[in-house]
Amino acid sequence: MRPELFIRNKGRAAARLHLGAVAFLFLLCSCASIGVVSGPARDHFSRTYAVEFSALHPKVNSALQNYARSHRGNSFQVARLGGQEVIFRGRMEGDQKSFFLNIAVKPAGKQKTTVDLDISNPNGASSKDMEAAAQQIFRIIDEEAGLPSK
Repeated sequence: MRPELFIRNKGRAAARLHLGAVAFLFLLCSCASIGVVSGPARDHFSRTYAVEFSALHPKVNSALQNYARSHRGNSFQVARLGGQEVIFRGRMEGDQKSFFLNIAVKPAGKQKTTVDLDISNPNGASSKDMEAAAQQIFRIIDEEAGLPSK
């Protein structure tokens, strides 16, 4: 056998081995990521108010801003302002837990508005903790804006 053929065949074998190792690692990583890595805990809450949309969203903004000013570590801002939806994003601190909030205020018919609250916690808080945080947000809106929920 000529030496140059041996070197050429050795290169092909190394390439096949490398390709096989890459394919094995790809399969291993793709299988390991299924269900093993969990994201932040998330939950959704909703409440309907017997108030017109155009009157409610400024009251929600005012209530959230007043709460943020009086409770350190909390912040809320308008993320999107539209005729059919107003979205607030914010962070709420409570009982050594931090929650990230998306609050959508939408018309829900004549003289009704729905407030949808998506809440998440990157540290995987329990659903009971997230429900307590959601109830606190709705209480802030109810009390500060003077709104009864239906």
